[in-house]
Amino acid sequence: MNLQNTFPLLNFPPFPGSRSSDSFFDERRRREVEIPIQKFELLITTPVEAKSKENLILSWETLSIIGENGRLRFDEFKGYPDGWYGGQGRKLLKGSVANFERFIKRVPELKRVRPSVFLTLDGNISLGWEDSAGKSFEVEFFPDKVEYFIEKLNEESTFGLARIHDLADKIRGLI
Repeated sequence: MNLQNTFPLLNFPPFPGSRSSDSFFDERRRREVEIPIQKFELLITTPVEAKSKENLILSWETLSIIGENGRLRFDEFKGYPDGWYGGQGRKLLKGSVANFERFIKRVPELKRVRPSVFLTLDGNISLGWEDSAGKSFEVEFFPDKVEYFIEKLNEESTFGLARIHDLADKIRGLI
């Protein structure tokens, strides 16, 4: 494989102290390696996730809903260790993040209100926002359930994960 012919714009300088100034690679050091086409296709089609603290990442869909401020807060929360609040706060829980993602994807209307993102002392993600009348909504995502408070309805309750879509429908109707 001749890189000079493949990439004509690349003009590599010779190795320092090299006798040949017309080739970057000394012929004795050049090796040609064939990559099987299946492997090459796998490399192209395999999605690559950015490395982050404990691989806690949010989808583009979620990031578009919580906005830049929400993303910055979430990224900050990923760095909090156990005991972050005077020895009491737990680090961010993966199960909480998964349920947060599941919920927020079902309520894209939240993009209009740009909810605030919080980390609870239990290590859960929590969302908070106000409706047009100034009434608050709060939703906390546990690994095994979702708790919420809707001031407008004076309603506070818990939903199991099997019914998270019901809560999403309820909130979507109130936004």
